[in-house]
Amino acid sequence: LVPGATPIWTPDARFVLFENTPLGLFAQRVDGASPAEPLVSGAERLIPWSSHADGTRLAYYAFVDDTGADIWTVSIAHENGTLRAGQPEIFRRTKAYETYPTFSPDGRWLAYGSNESGSWEVYVRSFPDDGNQVRVSTRGGRVPAWSGTAPGVFYETNDHRLMVASYRVKNGAIEIDPPRSWSERQLADTIVLPAFDLAADGRSVVALLPYDEHEVARADHVTVIVNFLDQLRRIAPAN
Repeated sequence: LVPGATPIWTPDARFVLFENTPLGLFAQRVDGASPAEPLVSGAERLIPWSSHADGTRLAYYAFVDDTGADIWTVSIAHENGTLRAGQPEIFRRTKAYETYPTFSPDGRWLAYGSNESGSWEVYVRSFPDDGNQVRVSTRGGRVPAWSGTAPGVFYETNDHRLMVASYRVKNGAIEIDPPRSWSERQLADTIVLPAFDLAADGRSVVALLPYDEHEVARADHVTVIVNFLDQLRRIAPAN
């Protein structure tokens, strides 16, 4: 087994992509038919974050000494039952930190977080980048996520609230409405990691919430999943 962290699914649910510092990015078949294979190598810490909807490109960010964190994309192709990556391409590199690169459902836009203004905010650029940038958040934000069923960009505020901003595309440009609160519930403070994720229906959220010391303590329990690989094979049959 290859040690790893920050796993993400490919759109076809056949592979999990993950980081292994300092070896780079790896791909693992979920049916276990083959060992994990390296995708992108590098001495920096490489964090896989989002796959294009058609599965042909991966967006990730890399930590380096001189520019902090930069956003890259790389083409991905299926080859003999595994994945192969092309030549990585820089998407956004400045003296600021750029993180959490997230493809829109149609693959035309990339949302990400940056501290270029002096505080963390969420921005959107077209993909490929045409040089135009639109700010989504207004009072701090990070970890963007696109709704798959309605035109909206979700993100977490600096005080751990979940916000959503509607958008539209006119004449090839994206227009973002002022963000609004999606829920009054405060998310858990997970530092730089996301505390929420959107369900495929775009209407449900899975989230980590702060521990409530006033809640009645529950007994510890263990959940056992039987025939896990059989369930995965039904989702993503092997070649």
